[in-house]
Parts: sequence; structure tokens; C-alpha cells
Amino acid sequence: MTADPLSLLKISELTIRFGQQNLLENVSLSLAHGESLGILGESGAGKSLLAHSVLHLLDEGLHSSGCIGWEGQPLKDQIAKLRGHSIAYIPQSPLDASFPVTTLLRQWQDQCQALGIKFQMEEAYALVQKTGIDDPERLLGSLPHQLSGGQLQRILIAMAMMAKPSLIIADEPTTALDTVNQAAILKLLKDFCKKEKAALIFITHDLSIVAPMCDKLMVLNSGKVVEYGVTKDVMNQPREAYTSSLIQAH
Repeated sequence: MTADPLSLLKISELTIRFGQQNLLENVSLSLAHGESLGILGESGAGKSLLAHSVLHLLDEGLHSSGCIGWEGQPLKDQIAKLRGHSIAYIPQSPLDASFPVTTLLRQWQDQCQALGIKFQMEEAYALVQKTGIDDPERLLGSLPHQLSGGQLQRILIAMAMMAKPSLIIADEPTTALDTVNQAAILKLLKDFCKKEKAALIFITHDLSIVAPMCDKLMVLNSGKVVEYGVTKDVMNQPREAYTSSLIQAH
């Protein structure tokens, strides 16, 4: 893959197959430093599969072809040192991403140690409070199952930010939140990316979230890209009837 100094993440003709079935087909995108991309589609469209491809966390039995590059070099050669550090992932199911018998504070400390990051208690509390949580000390001292899904999700978002990643992949991170806390999380992600010049991939099925949030928009339908471009252009001049139906519903 030739170097592209303007591109942080570049995907070219990515196809994911299970047997003879294409789960993703010829997906291409480019994301610069500080740029945000919304990936929109219904359940089963391939949104999370695309995220897992970037993270090199595909299930066994899936075959991939195409290229994924990071700053002009093959991502697969760098992913071990990038995952969790330069590339942060905010999962859709926070409970599944947590250790059930370890407090969140200890998990955070262990994560920082594994990444070679100095854990700062005051910074941790401040990051948690920015997500809309008023009592970070109590919640961080809790086990994952003792928190609501929304509380746990917000703490995982705060944990991801301490590493100051260059790219955040957020897989429907506001699903378990009410409207007020959803707005707080969206603002937090947007402010963080602006301050740190971090790129953002925001995966959702909700057009009302992604439209004002992201510079670019990709619409997936059954594993295929039906729209990809500047968000306002896609919104104003959709090429496909599928996208038009999503916009009309919105």
C-alpha cells in the first residue's frame, strides 16, 4: 500500500466472506486525522463487522480480502500496538466488554498498565464526571453488574479517552442512554476529537444522531455501500432509494 500522508485510516475494497456469502462487499473509505465518519444502517447491515475488521477481531471462519492501511502502512503489521492505545473501541454491549469479578477502577488501572500509560486518579474522576456521572468514586469502586448499562457505557467511554487515541470507533455507544445523557456523550466525543484532533467512526442506526455529528456519512445495506460522501451532500442528494427512505423517516 502506497503512503498517503493525509490519510489516518484507509480501507480499499474490503470484502468479508462466510463460505460463499459476502457479509461485506468491496467497502472502501478514507479517514483523515480529526475527521468523523458516521456509518449508518439497519441491524445486520455489516456496521459492527466493519469495525471488527479494522480492529482485526474477526471471528474464526470469516475470510477477508482487500487492504486496510494506517498512516500509509498495512494495519495488520501494527494492530497489536495500536489497539486500545491509538485505536480505541467503545462497544455496543458494555457488560460483555468488562470483567465481572473486578472493580472498574482496578480494570482501568490494569488497562493503563498494559498500555504503558500512567494512571491518574484525578484525571479518571474528571473524565467520568464529564460523561454525566456525579459520583465517580462510588461507581468506579463497583463491579460491572452493579451498574446500569448506561452508567457502565459512560465509564468505558471515559476509559477509552485516557489513552488519547488517534481514532475512536464508537459502536452505537448511546443506545442504553436517555436523551439527556445521550446528548452529554455526543458532546463529550465531539469535544474530545476536536481538542485531540482524533478521528471518529460513529456506528448507529439513528440518522438524527449521525447527521449533525459527522463530517462524512456511509450508508450500508446488506453489506454493501449504498452511499458514501460528505454528510450534507448525502442528506441533500441521496443516490439510492434506500437512503431516501431513511431520510424521510428521519
